[in-house]
Amino acid sequence: MRRAVPTLLTLLALLACKKGEAPRETPSATPAPSLSPAPSTSSAPPAPTAQRPAPSIPCKAVEKKKLVSLGAQAGEFGALAVDAGNAYLLTFEPGRAQATLKRLPRNGDKGEVVGVSKSPGRLGGLRVDEEAAYFVHGKALRRLPLAGGEAKTLLDDVIRPIALAEQSLWFVRCNSSEKKDELVSLPRAGGEARVHASWPREGASKQCQYGDLAVTKDDVFLTDWTSRRVLGVRRSDGALRELSAKQPFPTRIAVEPEHIVFQAASGLFRVSKAAGPATHVSKWGSTPFHFFAWDERQFFVFNGEAYGMRHTLLVLPPSGGDGKEIEWFAVADVVAGSGVGDIAVDDACVYLAKAANDYVEVLARPKP
Repeated sequence: MRRAVPTLLTLLALLACKKGEAPRETPSATPAPSLSPAPSTSSAPPAPTAQRPAPSIPCKAVEKKKLVSLGAQAGEFGALAVDAGNAYLLTFEPGRAQATLKRLPRNGDKGEVVGVSKSPGRLGGLRVDEEAAYFVHGKALRRLPLAGGEAKTLLDDVIRPIALAEQSLWFVRCNSSEKKDELVSLPRAGGEARVHASWPREGASKQCQYGDLAVTKDDVFLTDWTSRRVLGVRRSDGALRELSAKQPFPTRIAVEPEHIVFQAASGLFRVSKAAGPATHVSKWGSTPFHFFAWDERQFFVFNGEAYGMRHTLLVLPPSGGDGKEIEWFAVADVVAGSGVGDIAVDDACVYLAKAANDYVEVLARPKP
C-alpha cells in the first residue's frame, strides 16, 4: 500500500512549523465565505465557497443518516469545494503534470470529470461559481468552465488564496521588485487587473505567503502567514489596518456581522472588524493540522494532529469551547495520518477529502 502522498504533505507541514513558513499547499480556504460561509483554503485556501441554494438535490448522507462516500479520483489531493448541491474535487498527478477537476453530486449520483489543467506546478485554492471553477496552478490563475474542457490562464504570477466577490476574483500579488504586496481584483472571465491597495512586505523571511482572504461589501480581510498578522483593507480607499499581530500560522477567516474569526497556532480567535484585542475562542482549529469550516450556526473542525492515533471531526458553537465529536478516523500510520486533507460544508452536509493509496475520496456526513 503506497502512502507517499499523505506522508509528504505531513512532512512539509512539520517542516513549515519549524521554519515559521506556510506548508506548501494546505488548502484555504478558503477557503472563505462569511457566516454564511471556502482556503482555505485551504486553503486555502479551503476552502469553503459561498453556496447557492440547491433544494432539489438531497444529500445522500442525510438520507442514510451516516458517513457515506460520494466518489473518488486518481491523484494527490489538491483542493475541495462545495457549491449548488455538488462537491468539487481537484487532484494532481505529478507524473502526468496534470490536475483534474471532478464534480460529485451530493445525492450520490455518478461523478464526472469536468476538465483538466496541464502544468508541472502545484495546486492552490479552489473557488466555484455557476459558470466555472477557479484555482492557482503553479503560479497561474486558471479558469475551468463547468461545461468542460481544459483550464485557461487568466493571469500569471498569482499566489493562493483567491476569493470570489461580485463579478471579480480577488488575490494578493507579490511585487518582489518593489518589496511590497498588492491587493488585486480581476474580472472572472479575465481582463485588466485592478490594484486596490498595497503595503510593504513584513516578516523576517520576507516571503509572500497568505493564509486566507475574505471579501465583504466594505472590507477585505487577510491573514499574513509571513508577518503573523491579520489585516483589514477598507475597500473605499485601500486603507490598511492591523487587526491582530504576533499570531503564528494564521490561516482561514470566517466573517461575522461585527467580528471575524480566524485560525492560528493556538486555535480559533475572534477580533473586531475595527481592530482590538483578539479573544481566544477554542483550542480546536489550531494550525497547520486542523481544518476549519463553518455555516451560519456552528463551526466544524477536523483535528488531524500529527502523530495522533485517532483523528476527529468536531462541531463547536460560535462561542467556542471544547465542542462535540461527530466523527472519527483511525490512524494506522502516524506519519501518513488519516489521509483527510480538508473539509467543507453546505446547507445539509459536511464533506471530507480523504487520500488513500493513489486516489482521493470525498466523504459526506449529515450536519448535526
